[in-house]
Amino acid sequence: MQNIIIGILFFLSLPLYSSWANIPAVQKDLIDGVEYNWIEDERFPSYYISIYFADGALSDGKKGRGETDMMFSLLDSGTKRYSHQQIADALEFYGVSTDYRVTHEFSKINFSGLAKDAIPTIKMVCHIFDKAIFPEKELHKSQEIRRNYLRSLSSNHEALADKAFRRLTLANTPFESEVEPNLKELAAIDRKSLRRKLEYFSQKVKKKVYISGPRSVWNLRQIFARECGWGGKEANFEREISYETTARPMQDIYLVTVPSATQAQLRIGRFLDKIDIQPRTEAFDLMSSYLGGGFNSLLMEELRMKRGMTYGAYAFIQRQKFYGRTSIVTAIRDEEVVEGINVIKDLFGQLLENGFEEKRLSLVKSYLAGSNIFSFERSSELMERVMFYDHILKDVDDISNYEALVNKVQLQEVNDYFRKISSWDDMVIVVVGSDKLIKKLSALGKVRVLPASHFL
Repeated sequence: MQNIIIGILFFLSLPLYSSWANIPAVQKDLIDGVEYNWIEDERFPSYYISIYFADGALSDGKKGRGETDMMFSLLDSGTKRYSHQQIADALEFYGVSTDYRVTHEFSKINFSGLAKDAIPTIKMVCHIFDKAIFPEKELHKSQEIRRNYLRSLSSNHEALADKAFRRLTLANTPFESEVEPNLKELAAIDRKSLRRKLEYFSQKVKKKVYISGPRSVWNLRQIFARECGWGGKEANFEREISYETTARPMQDIYLVTVPSATQAQLRIGRFLDKIDIQPRTEAFDLMSSYLGGGFNSLLMEELRMKRGMTYGAYAFIQRQKFYGRTSIVTAIRDEEVVEGINVIKDLFGQLLENGFEEKRLSLVKSYLAGSNIFSFERSSELMERVMFYDHILKDVDDISNYEALVNKVQLQEVNDYFRKISSWDDMVIVVVGSDKLIKKLSALGKVRVLPASHFL
C-alpha cells in the first residue's frame, strides 16, 4: 500500500504534459527581415522548430514540377564539408527528428530534439542551408526510391485513390500540378535545378521561424540570423495568386482501374475557390465533425452502423490560403459501391432540404470546444496551429478563444454554408477498383475510366 501511495504522489508531481492550463502567448522578434516566434514551454527540456517559407510548389512552374519537394527532401544529402552519412550521424547523435512539408502555397521544415543539444544542431542546419550541394549519388538514390514508390501505387489502392482524387478535384485550377514529381518529371530534376531552387528559397522567399521550448532556445534566433546564409530583408517574396474559377462539367465520375481489387476505394468531394473558403474555420470544423469526424458521425451511422458497408467513413474540409477541398473518404466492397454512393447522395439531399439537427450540432460543438485544449499535448502541435493561422491570415488569438468561437457559430450559418458548397452535381466521384465496376457505376451516369498509370 505504501508503494502505491508513493507512486501516486510521484505521478501527481509530474508536469501535466497533456494540456496547458492556459495557452501561452507567442513572443515575437524580427531580425534582418526574418520573423521569429517563440512559445515558452518548460515542461520538458526539449525544443521544436519549424521554418516556414512563404512559397511552395507553385514556384516550380510547368518546366520544374516537383523541384521544390525534391529540394527539401534532399537538403541533408551533403555539402562539400560533410557527406550525407556524416550529417545523418551528427543529427542522430543529438537525437534530432526532422521532417518537411511542401504545399502549393508554402513550405516548411521541422526539427526537434533536446534543448541542451540545440546549438550544435542548429549550426549544422544552417550549414546545410548555406552549403548544400545535392550530390549526384544521393540524388539518383532518391529518384530511384520515388520511382519504385510510384510504380507500386497500383497495389496501394488507398494512396492511389488519394493521389487521383487530389489531381482530379484540382483539375483546371492553378493548383492542378502535383507537389511531388511524377515519373517523367523525376527524370528532369538534376543537381543544378536543386541548387537553383535552394538559392531561390534562401535569397528571395520570405521566412518565419517558429520555436517552442525552454527560454534557452529563444537565443537560437541569433544563430539563424548569423549562419544560415539567408537573404535578409531582400528575401521578402510571398506567394500570392489570383484566378477565375473555370466551370466544371456536371457530375464527374471516374473509375481508376487496378487489377485484383475486391474492395473499392471511394472519394467524393470538390474544389473550393477563394470565395468558398471565406466562412470561419470553426464552421468548417463543425461541418466536418458532424458529417464524418468520428464513430458517432452521420456517415459512420449511415454506412457502418445501419448497413455494415465499411469500417470507416470520414469527411474533411481542407483549407489553404487561396483554395480548399471537401473530401469524403471510405472503402466499400465492390458489390455495394453503387449503393454506398447513393446512400451518401441521399444523405446530402436530406441535409440540403432539412438542414443539420440542432441537438446533434450542439453535441458536436461540445466535443470540439472541450477537446481543443487537448489537441496541444505537445507544444509542437500548438506551434503548427500558430503557423497555419499566420499563413491563412487568421488571428492567432482565435486559438485561445476557440471554445467561444465554436459556440458562436449558429445553426443557420452551418446550413447556409453546406447548401452553398454541397450541390451533388458539383461533386467529383473517384472510385479505385476493378474494371468490373464499369457497368455498375454506369447506372449513376457517365463514367470516365482511367488506368492507374495515368497518375504515375
